[in-house]
Amino acid sequence: MKDPAKKKGTNRERKTPQPPLADKVREQKSSQEFAKALTLIAEAKILAKNGTTPHACAHTVYFAMYHCARAALLQSGGVGKTKDVPNSHEAVVQHFGNLNENGFAGPVNLGQVLNRARGMRVMSDYDLVEEISDDDATESVSEAVEFIEKCRSTWKLETITGGMGRQMSEYPASGRKLVLFQEDK
Repeated sequence: MKDPAKKKGTNRERKTPQPPLADKVREQKSSQEFAKALTLIAEAKILAKNGTTPHACAHTVYFAMYHCARAALLQSGGVGKTKDVPNSHEAVVQHFGNLNENGFAGPVNLGQVLNRARGMRVMSDYDLVEEISDDDATESVSEAVEFIEKCRSTWKLETITGGMGRQMSEYPASGRKLVLFQEDK
């Protein structure tokens, strides 16, 4: 005797495909990502200068570079059918590395610098044995400043100008002016 036929389930509805981001929206998102990168690198410089929180510094440095890489991806036209940026860190690092290999590489591979910063962040957040020294944290800030400046010049990254003609990244929520690309005195 044969088993009775199994009743098939109904298929789930497919998500409606997202249309590609408009150029203006992509440009605005890029500016917001870059402003976030500038704020975070300024905070990382303060952490490195204090010299007491190398793990927090490594964490902040990576996120500054991560947001800068997202801005570069958006500025270069985005990724995939939606012309947006991926949500996962791994995918952002991978796509940024590919973007960097396709004719945008300078004397240093920016994708490798970003990947190294990610490794240091993972180590600072999760590793129970390895420690990050104050010197490592200070060096990572220098690399990140160089990374951000190279991205800024390569992909013509800018931030959205605030109402008073100031760059948003100069005045974070604290109201204090942050200096990014000048040497501290």
